[in-house]
Amino acid sequence: MKKHISLVLLIVLIGIFAFSVSASAAEMGLPCFPTWLFDEATGTITVYGNGYMTFLSPPEWSYLKDRITKVVISEGLVSVGPNAFSSCKNLKSVTLASSVAHINDYAFRDCVSLTDIDLKYITSIGTGAFRNCTSLTALTIPDGVSDIGDYAFYACTGLRSVTFHDKLFGIGDAAFSGCTGLTSVTIPDSVKAICDSAFSRCTNLTQIKLGSGLTILETRAFRDCTGLKSITIPDKVSLIDSYTFEDCLGLEEITFGTGVTTFNAYALEDCSNLKKVYFLGKPPKFQSKAFLDLTVTICYLGGISEWETVSLPAGNLTFTPVYCENHTVTPLATRTPTCTQEGLTTGSSCSVCKKILTPQQPIPKAPHAYGDWQINHAPETNKKYPKKRICSVCGYVEYAEANQTQAPNPQPSVPADPVASDPVESTPTPTLPEQSGTELPTQNIAGSDIPTTPAIPNTPKNTGGTNTLIFVGVGIILLGIVAGIIFITFRLTQKKEK
Repeated sequence: MKKHISLVLLIVLIGIFAFSVSASAAEMGLPCFPTWLFDEATGTITVYGNGYMTFLSPPEWSYLKDRITKVVISEGLVSVGPNAFSSCKNLKSVTLASSVAHINDYAFRDCVSLTDIDLKYITSIGTGAFRNCTSLTALTIPDGVSDIGDYAFYACTGLRSVTFHDKLFGIGDAAFSGCTGLTSVTIPDSVKAICDSAFSRCTNLTQIKLGSGLTILETRAFRDCTGLKSITIPDKVSLIDSYTFEDCLGLEEITFGTGVTTFNAYALEDCSNLKKVYFLGKPPKFQSKAFLDLTVTICYLGGISEWETVSLPAGNLTFTPVYCENHTVTPLATRTPTCTQEGLTTGSSCSVCKKILTPQQPIPKAPHAYGDWQINHAPETNKKYPKKRICSVCGYVEYAEANQTQAPNPQPSVPADPVASDPVESTPTPTLPEQSGTELPTQNIAGSDIPTTPAIPNTPKNTGGTNTLIFVGVGIILLGIVAGIIFITFRLTQKKEK
């Protein structure tokens, strides 16, 4: 009886342990080999498990791929495994539990009949996950997805609209390449990078709005977008790479923001209908074949003077300044004149095209802001120029002779003298002893009374302390020598006695 009870308890414990391991696997996202059921009548396959869907390739149900019309991924599974349902050509609908966060590489590749899938709980979309799903017509990329994998929706030719959320960071290589059904795309401000060929061969794409946060626009990003007529590149993009707009045959006008610094060769290769290229900033560094075989007008903001000396790349180019029809007036601040710099009157300009609307007029320099006359203590000049005054703005020192009653304006004619150009005289003024009830004698120089400094007798240096220290040191050394001699003599006497 006891053996039976023990066996039952063991089975219960094993069940509890298995349940806890299963729960932990789901929480930690450990790999699991799923179980599954297939309903022949409805063509529905339901997959069960806890953790990341794992299986030997191909999956066990691959022999049913032509009969599967619906996929249900149950609660507990964290992902849809790589190639899990690829080439299920009759699959029309996919239901994902809230625990499913990842769609792995090529999970639904070549599911040409797939029309219905809700991605609201998904946080990552792997490489080629929906490649060649030609019946998908609309997509909403959920908030949890930060990057769309390479070739994720490649050649989804039936796709008519894609909605991106404002937390998306990057769009991978060829992610939407060949989506010929797309006609309009809006990229949110959160997107920093559009990678190689991301929207290439979207031949019916006529309008694309790029977000202000975009900084990286890689090569061939819009290659063969033959329906695109105009596009504006945001200010944070600094490099226009080769072949970015290659074979955009319908492109007539393109505007580059203020941040473009490098314009590579062949960036606009075979854009045969391109008529105008607008630059909103300073001229970038053009490679020699940036506009090869193109006849275009380069329009730049007329208020940016660097365009007047730009080195022209090859091509049949016309450069012309452009201005706003309705200017955005921005005031130009007044600058107060000083003794070192001219001032400027109030003016105005357009903050968009940089055109000067009201020119600022120069205001002559102001005279020096001198302080009171001081005694000149510099021995090189004080005999001839006993007084000086200093400009509080620039530090210029003006000197005056004893018989001058008025300083020249703006500056005296002073003989060449190194001290005369010094900004501030650094000679210290001697400190005088206080004399109670006694006024210092004065001397009239250049019409002003300046206190006369009495002569200060030279005080001999006190070297007594130094001499005493020397004698003490010598005495200590002599005492050390004498003590050493006595010690050596004492040791020799001891040896003789022995």
